[in-house]
Amino acid sequence: MGTKHRKIEIGQTYGRLTVREYLGLIPYNGTNRNRHMYRCECSCGNFIDLPGTYIGKAWKSCGCLQKESREKPIPAGTRFGRLTVIEPHDLIPGRGYRYKCQCDCGNIIISRGDMLRRGEVQSCGCLHDELFRENSKIAYKNSFVDGTNVPRIASTQTVQRNNTSGVTGVTWHKGTGKWRASISFKGKSYSLGYYTEIPLAAKARKTAEDELFGDFLKWYAEEYPENWKRIQKRQQKKHP
Repeated sequence: MGTKHRKIEIGQTYGRLTVREYLGLIPYNGTNRNRHMYRCECSCGNFIDLPGTYIGKAWKSCGCLQKESREKPIPAGTRFGRLTVIEPHDLIPGRGYRYKCQCDCGNIIISRGDMLRRGEVQSCGCLHDELFRENSKIAYKNSFVDGTNVPRIASTQTVQRNNTSGVTGVTWHKGTGKWRASISFKGKSYSLGYYTEIPLAAKARKTAEDELFGDFLKWYAEEYPENWKRIQKRQQKKHP
């Protein structure tokens, strides 16, 4: 199957590449997909065969430009996010320099230059920790209302690992030798009785859920529609 042909002029220079020859519509890089291929000469003297759509865009040299960029030292004092480059640490063949950097918080780290340039590393890790804490606070604030964990009561399918009944809110009570039904809502716990059989305790729990959770969840969905959508989406991932 062919691809849309980008017009490439023979003899035209794109970056360090000069187009020398059109090779035809042929497979590229071991795939079955045909591409309009061209042979290019790099200013360093190397030749490389490339699809026309790559020339001057994804590829501007035979690879020497990327190599030079990796091996060109980053000047001391250059900043990347919260990091300031102190000095080159070592040179890894094929990967370029690693640098000793100081974070604004005072920590010293070693990072690869290509990761600094791409913005993949912007701190010693403190930025990630701060964002995580901030996001956790937001998630907690959005999830708890009047002492109630909204995501938890929105899904009764999540059962504690140590629960032997298989039903949320129904546990074995050793003292009475029966199944105890209970429910928590707005920071308070309520006992719903003791039952000889799990289905009876489960029914009591379900009745309490409908009475306590139903109107509350309806109110929450209307009051916090965006939060409710996120909660529903998470529940769908857990219980598809």
